[in-house]
Amino acid sequence: MPLWDADDMEQRGGVPASTSRLSPGRRRVGLIGSVAGPVVFTLAVLPWRGDADLGAVLPAYFLLVVVAAVLGGMGPGLLAAIASFLLANWFLTRPFDTLAVDRSDALAQLVVFVVVAVLVSLVVEAGARTRAVAARRVAETEVMSRLARSRVGSTSIEEVLTETMQLFELDGVVFTPPDGPVDAVSVGVRSGSEPTHLIETTAGSTLETWGTPSFADDLHLLRSLADASDRAWHEQLLEREASRAAALDEADRVRTALLAAVGHDLRTPLAVIKAAVTGLRSDEGSWADGDREDLLETADDSVDRLTSLIDNLLAMSRIEAGALLVRLEPVALVEVVSRVLIDRDDVTIEVPDDLPLAMADEALLERVLVNLVDNAVRHGGGVTEVVARVQADSVDVAVIDHGPGLPANRSSDPFTAQSGSDRVGTGAGLGLAIVGGLVRAMSGTVEATSTPGGGATVTVRLPVKAP
Repeated sequence: MPLWDADDMEQRGGVPASTSRLSPGRRRVGLIGSVAGPVVFTLAVLPWRGDADLGAVLPAYFLLVVVAAVLGGMGPGLLAAIASFLLANWFLTRPFDTLAVDRSDALAQLVVFVVVAVLVSLVVEAGARTRAVAARRVAETEVMSRLARSRVGSTSIEEVLTETMQLFELDGVVFTPPDGPVDAVSVGVRSGSEPTHLIETTAGSTLETWGTPSFADDLHLLRSLADASDRAWHEQLLEREASRAAALDEADRVRTALLAAVGHDLRTPLAVIKAAVTGLRSDEGSWADGDREDLLETADDSVDRLTSLIDNLLAMSRIEAGALLVRLEPVALVEVVSRVLIDRDDVTIEVPDDLPLAMADEALLERVLVNLVDNAVRHGGGVTEVVARVQADSVDVAVIDHGPGLPANRSSDPFTAQSGSDRVGTGAGLGLAIVGGLVRAMSGTVEATSTPGGGATVTVRLPVKAP
C-alpha cells in the first residue's frame, strides 16, 4: 500500500512520492539484524555464562528484538524473539547446551521474555501502520483539496494524470473521455498489453493505469483522481468551446471591419467608371478629343484603383484564413524599393546600397511597400520619403509623410483589420491591416509613429540574414 511522509510532502511542495510501507533494503537490514544481533550478543557473553544471571541478559535480548521490529517490521521482530529465546535457552540457561531448563524461575523468565517480545513486535507493527495510515490521509487530503481549490480551467487533464502517475509510481496513465479513444489523453509509457486497473467514472470516462497494482484505499483515491481527470477534461472542453466561439466572434468583427473599410472605396471607382462609360456612350452632344481622353484616363485610373482594392481584399482573406504562402529568403532591399518606386516622382528614396540582406518574401514585401507608399501619398502632404537603416539585428524601412498624422486618441492598432480606418481619409484601414498581416507573416514588426514637424512615419522592421 503506497504511503507518504508528511515532511517529504512539505519539502516537495506538491504530490508526495509513493513508497512501500517499508523499503526492501530496510526489511533486509531488519532480517539480518534479527539473526545477527542475538548471535553476536550470545557469543559476546558466552565466556561468562557460568557467572551471568539470566535475568540480566534477557533485557539485552529484548532490546535487540525491539530494534529488529522497528527496522524490519513484525516479521524480523518475531524472528529476533525466537532466535533470542533459543540462544538464551541453549547457551545461557542451565543445563548448558540443551533446551532443557532445570529451574522453574528460569523457565518463567524465558516464557515471559518471548511473550513480551512477540507483543512488542506486534505493537511496533501496529504503530507503524497507524503512522502510515495517518500519513496517507494527509497525502490524500492534500491532493484532493489542492485539486478542489484549483480555479476552473487552471488544472489541465495532463497535470492531473501526471500527478496520478507520480502518486502511485505508475508507468503510464490513459484517460479516455466518453466520446471515445480519439480524444484520449495519455501520460507515461504503457508497460504491458493490458492495463493494471481500469476505472470508470459516472460520466462514462475511463482511467487506465499501467504499473504497480493498488488495493483498498488506494483504489478509492484512484477513483477520486479519475473523477478529477473527468472534471479537468470537461473544463478544458468548455474552454476550447469558449475559445472557438470567441474566434468566430472575432472573425465576424473582422469581416464587419473589412466591409466598413472598403465599402466607400469600392463604390467610388465603380461610380466613376459607370459615369465615364455612360458619358462616352451618350448620344447627346459630341465629345472633344481632349474630353474623351480625360474620361478614358479617369475610367482607367478607377479600374486600377478597383483592381488594387480587390487584390487587397483577396490578400486579407488569405491572411485571416491562414492560407497565405510565405517564402522567406535573403532579399536586397534596394532592389525591391527601386522596383516598386521606379515610376514615381512624388517619393524620395534613401536606401544605402550596402545594406545587409533582409529575410523576407520578396512579393509580399513589394505589396507592403506599395500599400504604405499609396497610403502616405494619398493622405500625406508634400513629398513622401522612403528611408532604410540597419539596426543591430534587423533592417528598418520607414515610409514618411508630412500630412495630418495619426489621430491623438487612437485606441486601436492601425495594422489590424479590426481597427477600421484610423488614418485620415478612406481605405487606409484595409491597406494598413494588410501591411500588418503581411509583415507579421514574414516574422517582422511594423509600427506607426508621428513624424517630427507633422505627419506619420510607418516603420517596417525585418530580421537580417544570419552571417
